Formats: sequence, structure tokens, C-alpha cells
Amino acid sequence: MQCMLVVISWFILSGFAVSNRKKSTSDLTSHSSKRTIKSPRTTPKEPNPSPGDEQESHQKFFDTLLTQFHKTQCYFSATLQIASLTYNIFDTNMLMTFMLTPLATNGVLPVVFTYLMLLHRGRASLDVTILTCACWLLSSIVYWTLYRGIIPINNQITNEKERYRAYQQFMYKLSAIDECGGFSGLAVCPVNNVLGRKDITAASRKLRVLTPIIWGFSTACLVGMLAWKWAAARRKPGKDVNRHSEGAKTVEEASHQQERYYNISLLGKHTLGTIVYVVLSLCFLAGAGMQLSLLSIGTSLNMMDRTDWGFGQVVAVTVWVPPLIGYVYEEVSWYFERRSTGVGGKG
Repeated sequence: MQCMLVVISWFILSGFAVSNRKKSTSDLTSHSSKRTIKSPRTTPKEPNPSPGDEQESHQKFFDTLLTQFHKTQCYFSATLQIASLTYNIFDTNMLMTFMLTPLATNGVLPVVFTYLMLLHRGRASLDVTILTCACWLLSSIVYWTLYRGIIPINNQITNEKERYRAYQQFMYKLSAIDECGGFSGLAVCPVNNVLGRKDITAASRKLRVLTPIIWGFSTACLVGMLAWKWAAARRKPGKDVNRHSEGAKTVEEASHQQERYYNISLLGKHTLGTIVYVVLSLCFLAGAGMQLSLLSIGTSLNMMDRTDWGFGQVVAVTVWVPPLIGYVYEEVSWYFERRSTGVGGKG
């Protein structure tokens, strides 16, 4: 669910970007037409909020939602990794490996992808950056600890010791069949030794091939974004900050503009930044598809029942509710405030 929410957030941000681009084009067109056609004397009227101002408010609320969602997923993923460390993951256990490895990469790719969106929106503050790096570090420790124990379940194992180790894991841990007695069912029903072998081999291949790609790409992107922020922080922005704050009417506005400068968007207004952000986003979307494929291993191998929700499943869903409630509250409050002041009403 976490990975799907991140993908949905990216599509919403893309919708805002497309709408803002159309608004900028229409504003330029209307501004040029006003300059060419001068109307006679008119009585000045109080300016009404434009649809662009409304959209800016909605996007501000969504930026806040995205920030709170990112903090929530960092705390949630970090907690899962700490809990994984309490399991016996340092010994080869294919059941734990197949279950926990997708959760470890789920603490890397969605987190880094959301951080990219926050950096694009100028919301990657210092606390968010530290939280992201801490979550990545814990997830990486768990991932590589589990990855070293992945044994390819196929006929290409030449070492006899490794072959016996794979057979032992498959026989007594991974292939527990309820119809054959449960945990050590294959010892009772050896005829079922081939049941599900194809699915297990495919799952093992996914873990061995896809997870290094997901971890490597996400880590490279995170290092690149941190290097960019470090280089931006080393610049001396005194003159630029003062220049950006010249038009501010209040101290609060100047402070806000200065904060926006230090958390400047990775995208900015440059064509190169746009290309980089779009390319990275498309790669992350492809990685999200791989991650969802990994998360389906638990159900494809019947390790869990998606219809039988336990304590963990309930927590994994309800943890995302508080940021959503905050977003709905902001939107409803904004609506009733405009309605009480008569703005945006029927005219």
C-alpha cells in the first residue's frame, strides 16, 4: 500500500504541474492582450481571488500532506526494519528471507522517491533529510543481511554443501504444506516435493535480480540529491536571498522566501532540471512496478492470506490515516473560510 500511495502522489503532483503550466500560458496571453487594448476610465474594484490562487492553496495543502506522509512512512519503515533485526535474519532462513527482503527494499525505493518529490517542491528540510537517511540506512542493513542468505533454488548449484543447504531450507522451512502436516510436511508427504517449485524458483530469481537493481538505483539517486543539497548549502546566498526578499511586504514573507531559497526546488525553472526530474521519476515508476512484484511474493507462495487481516495488516493501513485526516481538515477549513467571507460564492 505504501508503494501505491507514493505512485498516486506523484501523479497528483504531475497534475498540479500540468495545470500550473497551462495557467502560466493563459496568464501571459491575457497580460499581453491587456497591454495592447486600453480600456477607458474604469472604477477600480477589489481584486477577486483567481482560480490560480485557489489552486495554489490546494497545492500547498497537498505539499503538507506529502511531507507528513513521508515522515510517517519513514517512521513506519524504520520500525519494520528494527523489528526485522530482532528476528533471526543473520542465519540462513529462507522463510524469513522471502518475507522480509521485499519489506527491506520497500523502505528504500518509496522513501527515496518521495524525497525526490519533496526536493522538487522545496520541502526537503534538514529534519526530513536526516529522517530519510536514517530509514535508508536501517533498510540497507536489513536488506544486505538478508540478501547474503538467498540461495538460488535450481539445478545450477554445483557445491554439494550449498545444494544440501538449499534442500534443507526448502524441505523444512519454505515448503510447509498444511495438507501434509504443516512445518515439516514434506517429510510426511514427499510426493508433494514438486508442488510450487516453479513459483519458488521464480520468487528466488526476483529477489536475486530485482532487489539489487532497486537498491542500487535508489541509493545512487539519494547520494546525488544529498550531494546537490550539500553543494547548494555551501554557496554563499547572502546577495541572492536579499534580492529575493526585496518585494516582501513583511518580515514573515521575507523569512518565508529565505527559507524557500535554502530548500530550493531541484526542478527550478531550468529545462535541464525538468529533464532530470522527469527521467528520474519515470525510472522510479518502473522501480515501483518491480517493488510491487516483490511484495506479491508473500501471497503468490501462500505465505499470507490477503483476505485474512491480522494485527500487522490493520496497523499497516491505519498508519496512513492521520496525514490524510489533516489534509481533509485543511481543505474543509479553507472551504468554509471562503464561504463565510463571501469569496467564491455565487455572483
